[in-house]
Amino acid sequence: MIICHYLCRYFGFQYSLTKLYLALYLFFFTIGYSCNLGYISEEYDPGLVQSMDCQNMHVSGIVRPNTAVTGVNFTIPYTGGNGGIYMAQTIESKGVTGLTAILTADTLGSSGGSFSFLVSGVAQGEGDAVFDIEVCGRQCTVNIPVSSIDANVNSID
Repeated sequence: MIICHYLCRYFGFQYSLTKLYLALYLFFFTIGYSCNLGYISEEYDPGLVQSMDCQNMHVSGIVRPNTAVTGVNFTIPYTGGNGGIYMAQTIESKGVTGLTAILTADTLGSSGGSFSFLVSGVAQGEGDAVFDIEVCGRQCTVNIPVSSIDANVNSID
């Protein structure tokens, strides 16, 4: 990998050891042990959306304090995508800290779609984990409850 790093720097390429979605004109060369060199065109379409539907965002999974998060994600629908590319993001939680929301880079749908975030980490307390999301020029605040209490209602009198 060190050899890949120096080759990439010598030839002026940006490199990645994982998937890289930056441009429609992305060219990959493979050297040795899957060192990916990528030439990134300056002429890519940045992602823009008309609106993000924050009221209809959906959280799946449960977050417990002081427990590693598994299988928790949230999606935020959008409309009016331009087919451009949006970048990967990592967003740290506020309020209840210790959580991270991860958005993988991708291409926008031309009419609409949704942004999907994977949540990871260990919540440091109870309350709301707050994520300030900004994607493609639009903003949302996502609150994920963190609680150690399970409630089941068997009947209402």
